[in-house]
Amino acid sequence: MKKLLIILIAIMFTSCSYWKDESIINEYPNTTYYMVRVFPPLGLTNTGASIIYKIPMEGINDKKVDSINKVADKFIEHCEKYTNK
Repeated sequence: MKKLLIILIAIMFTSCSYWKDESIINEYPNTTYYMVRVFPPLGLTNTGASIIYKIPMEGINDKKVDSINKVADKFIEHCEKYTNK
């Protein structure tokens, strides 16, 4: 049991990079959004998303989806650059 606990703690601290989650959400009956959330590295506490990007699904195209994902990737690069010094 102690070995399992030690392994779980080690896994938690080795995942030290930011990550993103992409989803489509319905907030209101007629409003749908494409959402990208950026989460900080996992630790002892769950702090939630660092930043959330949402764009309405009306008129969405591949260019808009790529654009919001590039912005999220740049945010992740920026955060990792200054937290890994």
